[in-house]
Amino acid sequence: MKVTAKKIIQGQLDFSVHDNTRIEQALNQIQLIHRNEGGLVFVAIKPGGFSENWSQYHLHPSELTDKVPRFLEVENVYISQSSFKFPKRTVLSLHRLNTLFVDLDYHHVRDLAGLSKEQIVWMLEEEFFKYIIPTPNLILSTGEGLALIWVLEPESIQSLPLWQTVENYLINKLIICGADPVACDAARVIRVAGTKNSDNGAFASIIRTYDLSHRYVLKEIQQEYLPSLTTRKERELKMPRKSLNMVFQLFTIRNLHYKRIGDLITLQAARTISGDSCVHYREKMCFLFRYWMCCYYGDPEDSLKDTRQFNKRFIEPLTENEVIKATASAEKGWQEWLQNFDSDGNLVVKADGNYKFTGYNYTNWKLIKMLNITSEEQRKMDTIISKKEKYRRNNERRTPRFNGMTPKQKQIKERLAIIEQMINNGKRPTEIVKALSTKWAVSESTVWKHIAKLDTVKKCSLN
Repeated sequence: MKVTAKKIIQGQLDFSVHDNTRIEQALNQIQLIHRNEGGLVFVAIKPGGFSENWSQYHLHPSELTDKVPRFLEVENVYISQSSFKFPKRTVLSLHRLNTLFVDLDYHHVRDLAGLSKEQIVWMLEEEFFKYIIPTPNLILSTGEGLALIWVLEPESIQSLPLWQTVENYLINKLIICGADPVACDAARVIRVAGTKNSDNGAFASIIRTYDLSHRYVLKEIQQEYLPSLTTRKERELKMPRKSLNMVFQLFTIRNLHYKRIGDLITLQAARTISGDSCVHYREKMCFLFRYWMCCYYGDPEDSLKDTRQFNKRFIEPLTENEVIKATASAEKGWQEWLQNFDSDGNLVVKADGNYKFTGYNYTNWKLIKMLNITSEEQRKMDTIISKKEKYRRNNERRTPRFNGMTPKQKQIKERLAIIEQMINNGKRPTEIVKALSTKWAVSESTVWKHIAKLDTVKKCSLN
């Protein structure tokens, strides 16, 4: 019988062990990261080594304690660090962000390859923790390398842009120690302590813990280690764009990419509900989706995989080959986009203090025209909106609404109801004007305008 994660979770197979130490290691890890915050958690395996495909399945956090120990005798067992809304382990289905993490392949760094794990940990404690990066809650030996894990107070999906910025900051600071820059998206899985790494036969294990009762808050990490993201005063002073901190600019750009991905999903869903097959826009939407996914997550392989899933949600999807062909230039554009950053991941500024982004950089006006986005569709979107929609939202935000009406609109509606009632009771327009102009403290001309709006006034004699 083929070994799959689904069969193990459903009880058709059982690879439990009687080693209490390994069981305790696994439970300590999963109970620290996943509480009953809702959503789904994924367990993934590669029982035949990395030549095999992933086998993964989902379960609720409340089931982890009972079912994860069944995996301990299987090689290469991983668990997702975040929880998900539905059974798809992608960043598009994220529910809660539970950790920050860095995969440290220090054995690939020439000057560190000969050091033991304990020596690497000592170096991190002396030179990095507290000073350059926050101290992680635990350090996991993954068999060959290390995984540093910071446990968060569960953050909503709305915090993903900030999460990604902080995650990239941690990786960039530890890149000299072998941090894996590819392992940086929130849908990642990490080895389960107490399970075997098939590459060298070593068991993953928790080798160091710090304050396990402390849970980090993203905003607090940002304020302490990336204070330049807080630029409200600069914006209030209306400082020129080029004078804003480059780290803040990068955060803003990532945030824009993330929200535009969400807008594409919203647009696709709205048109699907209305019965629009999008036959004239599928290629463009898939291209934009893949390009922005590459720019945001930096992983072209996963970006193409997610683009395929995005394409399947059209009423009439493109074929597999059509998706690849229509979006091929997205990866090329992403390679050009990477030229905007130096080796440390910072924006490259020209000698004159200015910068111009390479890659595909579309204005909202261009996107609206390209995808023929209507005013009604824009109302459901976050960032791809016209100036008219932007002003409408600003006005709505500044002025409180009552059942969709401003206070003035509500007042006018009430006045019209009173006038209509008086007309129906046989009052002549001149009597109404005289009575209500005094009551409301408004001019007679204003009352006449109200009367003129009512169809029933046509039934009244003005003589």
